[in-house]
Amino acid sequence: MISKNLSIGTANFGMRYGYKKLRSISVKKIREILKYARKVNISSIDTAYNYGYAEEKLGEIGVKDWNISSKFPSTSSNSLIDIDNHITKKLTESLIRLRVNKIENFFIHNRQELKNFDKIKKIFAVMENLKKRGLIKNIGCIVYDPEILKNISKDFPINVIQAPANILDQRIFNSDNQRILKINKIKLELRSIFLQGLLFEKKKYFPQKLKKYYYIFENINKFFEKNKINRINGLINFLKGKKFNRVIVGLRDVKELEEIIKNIKYKNFKTPNFKMNTKKTLINPYLW
Repeated sequence: MISKNLSIGTANFGMRYGYKKLRSISVKKIREILKYARKVNISSIDTAYNYGYAEEKLGEIGVKDWNISSKFPSTSSNSLIDIDNHITKKLTESLIRLRVNKIENFFIHNRQELKNFDKIKKIFAVMENLKKRGLIKNIGCIVYDPEILKNISKDFPINVIQAPANILDQRIFNSDNQRILKINKIKLELRSIFLQGLLFEKKKYFPQKLKKYYYIFENINKFFEKNKINRINGLINFLKGKKFNRVIVGLRDVKELEEIIKNIKYKNFKTPNFKMNTKKTLINPYLW
């Protein structure tokens, strides 16, 4: 993987995020991250209407020359008029906050909405209209549980998806999902590559609900230590040979990005199978 495949995740730019709920980072730190990111040929930013003040901070810094992805919050109504008003209003507000005229990708954020066929049909109709108006380039959805991809891809014009992928969760790379993405020419962006940072965490800081799984993380750590493999490189290396467009990485300061860039290249070692596809509580942060 090379740096241009990275996208800067911004959830913690504007709100408390992750299992630690650390406070959002300052405009100064965000500016430093973005400045260094451009220096190493990163040109994509991933944000959302619901990421607190992230969009406002990005707009203050200036992101007109970035490839921007954003997401709209769910609507409680099933009425086409209400859905249209809601999505259009949220996009308009995001554009104003970001101080841009259009964005590259616009995502359906709420995973529950993907299960309501009648509602999702109306949502896609609205998004198609926004695309025709030139306000968005690609229609996307967040796929937390990749098995839903088969159901929605055959009925709706999806251009891009975001799905979790890491050393423990490689569901999106199974042959069925890869075939669907290829046939429908859907771009793939990966999130939770470090499982919200949990793959770096010490046992004493583990969420109580997940401590029973710590033995898995110990096995991963032992493998890296035994083979003298840098942790970041080890956690990224499973992507070698996989097909994807971008990897979204969340950061707290520029040093974290520098460390990722330093260890981003694939190395010639074989990672054991640590996949935990059946342990849904562990691999889905929304269940934490």
